[in-house]
Amino acid sequence: MKQRNLLPLSALIMGLACLVGRRVLYATSVDGTGLLKPGTPLEWGTYLLSALALALWIAGSRRENGRIIPDSVTALGQISGAVGIGWTALRYPGEMPGVLGNLWKILGILSAGCLVCSAYCTKTGKK
Repeated sequence: MKQRNLLPLSALIMGLACLVGRRVLYATSVDGTGLLKPGTPLEWGTYLLSALALALWIAGSRRENGRIIPDSVTALGQISGAVGIGWTALRYPGEMPGVLGNLWKILGILSAGCLVCSAYCTKTGKK
Protein backbone atom coordinates (compact mmCIF):
# COMPACT_ATOMS: atom_id res chain seq x y z
CA MET A 1 0.00 0.00 0.00
CA LYS A 2 2.96 2.32 0.56
CA GLN A 3 3.85 2.20 -3.15
CA ARG A 4 0.35 3.35 -4.12
CA ASN A 5 0.91 6.56 -2.16
CA LEU A 6 3.82 7.45 -4.45
CA LEU A 7 1.87 7.00 -7.69
CA PRO A 8 0.30 10.50 -7.84
CA LEU A 9 3.63 12.15 -7.11
CA SER A 10 5.45 10.03 -9.68
CA ALA A 11 2.74 10.81 -12.25
CA LEU A 12 3.17 14.52 -11.57
CA ILE A 13 6.96 14.28 -11.94
CA MET A 14 6.61 12.25 -15.14
CA GLY A 15 4.16 14.80 -16.51
CA LEU A 16 6.62 17.61 -15.80
CA ALA A 17 9.32 15.59 -17.57
CA CYS A 18 6.97 15.33 -20.57
CA LEU A 19 6.48 19.09 -20.50
CA VAL A 20 10.23 19.66 -20.56
CA GLY A 21 10.70 17.04 -23.29
CA ARG A 22 8.00 18.65 -25.41
CA ARG A 23 9.55 22.11 -25.01
CA VAL A 24 12.99 20.80 -25.96
CA LEU A 25 11.50 18.86 -28.88
CA TYR A 26 9.84 21.92 -30.37
CA ALA A 27 12.92 24.05 -29.72
CA THR A 28 15.40 21.70 -31.42
CA SER A 29 13.64 19.34 -33.84
CA VAL A 30 11.79 21.54 -36.30
CA ASP A 31 12.56 22.12 -39.94
CA GLY A 32 12.56 25.42 -41.82
CA THR A 33 8.77 25.48 -42.13
CA GLY A 34 8.23 24.99 -38.39
CA LEU A 35 7.12 21.36 -38.60
CA LEU A 36 8.57 18.58 -36.48
CA LYS A 37 11.15 16.34 -38.08
CA PRO A 38 9.57 12.87 -37.97
CA GLY A 39 11.11 9.90 -36.20
CA THR A 40 13.66 11.65 -34.01
CA PRO A 41 14.62 9.84 -30.79
CA LEU A 42 13.47 12.84 -28.75
CA GLU A 43 10.05 12.66 -30.39
CA TRP A 44 9.66 8.96 -29.58
CA GLY A 45 10.96 9.54 -26.05
CA THR A 46 8.39 12.28 -25.50
CA TYR A 47 5.58 10.02 -26.76
CA LEU A 48 6.70 7.16 -24.51
CA LEU A 49 7.05 9.47 -21.49
CA SER A 50 3.56 10.81 -22.16
CA ALA A 51 2.10 7.31 -22.31
CA LEU A 52 3.87 6.35 -19.09
CA ALA A 53 2.70 9.53 -17.36
CA LEU A 54 -0.88 8.79 -18.43
CA ALA A 55 -0.63 5.21 -17.16
CA LEU A 56 0.77 6.42 -13.82
CA TRP A 57 -1.95 9.06 -13.57
CA ILE A 58 -4.67 6.47 -14.14
CA ALA A 59 -3.07 4.03 -11.70
CA GLY A 60 -2.66 6.77 -9.13
CA SER A 61 -6.26 7.92 -9.19
CA ARG A 62 -7.46 7.64 -5.66
CA ARG A 63 -10.53 5.42 -5.72
CA GLU A 64 -11.45 2.42 -3.69
CA ASN A 65 -14.73 0.61 -4.32
CA GLY A 66 -15.98 3.56 -6.38
CA ARG A 67 -15.33 6.02 -3.54
CA ILE A 68 -12.92 8.93 -4.07
CA ILE A 69 -10.09 9.12 -1.56
CA PRO A 70 -9.20 12.79 -0.95
CA ASP A 71 -5.63 13.55 -1.98
CA SER A 72 -3.87 16.87 -2.55
CA VAL A 73 -1.15 15.55 -4.88
CA THR A 74 -3.65 13.96 -7.27
CA ALA A 75 -5.71 17.15 -7.27
CA LEU A 76 -2.55 19.16 -8.02
CA GLY A 77 -1.80 16.87 -10.96
CA GLN A 78 -5.32 17.34 -12.29
CA ILE A 79 -5.09 21.11 -11.95
CA SER A 80 -1.71 21.19 -13.72
CA GLY A 81 -3.19 19.03 -16.49
CA ALA A 82 -6.13 21.43 -16.79
CA VAL A 83 -3.80 24.41 -17.03
CA GLY A 84 -1.69 22.67 -19.68
CA ILE A 85 -4.67 21.61 -21.79
CA GLY A 86 -6.42 24.95 -21.44
CA TRP A 87 -3.27 26.92 -22.25
CA THR A 88 -2.55 24.76 -25.30
CA ALA A 89 -6.13 25.02 -26.57
CA LEU A 90 -6.22 28.79 -26.24
CA ARG A 91 -2.69 29.63 -27.27
CA TYR A 92 -1.80 27.07 -29.96
CA PRO A 93 -4.78 26.31 -32.21
CA GLY A 94 -2.34 25.45 -34.97
CA GLU A 95 -2.98 26.10 -38.61
CA MET A 96 -6.36 24.40 -38.59
CA PRO A 97 -9.08 25.85 -40.78
CA GLY A 98 -12.05 27.63 -39.16
CA VAL A 99 -14.33 24.89 -37.85
CA LEU A 100 -11.52 22.55 -36.80
CA GLY A 101 -9.64 25.32 -35.01
CA ASN A 102 -12.80 26.36 -33.16
CA LEU A 103 -13.61 22.75 -32.26
CA TRP A 104 -10.03 22.33 -30.94
CA LYS A 105 -10.49 25.34 -28.66
CA ILE A 106 -13.96 24.31 -27.45
CA LEU A 107 -12.95 20.73 -26.64
CA GLY A 108 -9.74 21.90 -24.98
CA ILE A 109 -11.60 24.33 -22.75
CA LEU A 110 -14.22 21.69 -21.89
CA SER A 111 -11.48 19.19 -21.05
CA ALA A 112 -9.75 21.71 -18.82
CA GLY A 113 -13.05 22.48 -17.07
CA CYS A 114 -13.70 18.79 -16.48
CA LEU A 115 -10.24 18.37 -14.98
CA VAL A 116 -10.83 21.32 -12.64
CA CYS A 117 -14.10 19.73 -11.48
CA SER A 118 -12.33 16.41 -11.05
CA ALA A 119 -9.59 18.08 -9.00
CA TYR A 120 -12.20 19.67 -6.74
CA CYS A 121 -13.92 16.31 -6.23
CA THR A 122 -10.58 14.61 -5.59
CA LYS A 123 -9.52 17.24 -3.06
CA THR A 124 -12.83 17.28 -1.16
CA GLY A 125 -13.71 13.61 -1.58
CA LYS A 126 -17.11 14.40 -3.17
CA LYS A 127 -18.55 12.57 -6.16
